Amino acid sequence: MDGAANHQYSDALYLTDPDGNCIEIYVDMPPKKWERTKDVGYEGVSYPIDFEKLVEEANPSWTGLPDNTRIGHMHLQAAELEITEQFYVEGLGFTITSKGNGSLFLSKDNYHHHVALNKWSGTGLPAPPSNSRGLK
Repeated sequence: MDGAANHQYSDALYLTDPDGNCIEIYVDMPPKKWERTKDVGYEGVSYPIDFEKLVEEANPSWTGLPDNTRIGHMHLQAAELEITEQFYVEGLGFTITSKGNGSLFLSKDNYHHHVALNKWSGTGLPAPPSNSRGLK
């Protein structure tokens, strides 16, 4: 496990898979509790998780993921946020739910985010080699 956070709209645990991809396992809070920003986005924060409460609520007998488990969102590294925003917003019809600090969070149907893009690894980075790991 690489980290954990309460984002105000979800509790998340962060893991790294064998290929080096980050995997976020999270549970959404009820949508009526999601705080909105003044520009109608969602207030995403990173508070510590209450691990004592998490352990109390944990079910010690693992029987697999629940039937309604689904991929909720993806985080992607982007070299050019302006071009990426144009593609996802104008081209695919996503709505911006949060923007700033080198990131862009996008949604359909008023979700906190389905796709998050950031340039936190740096700007002007060269394209990865064709045999590199990650989403192609």
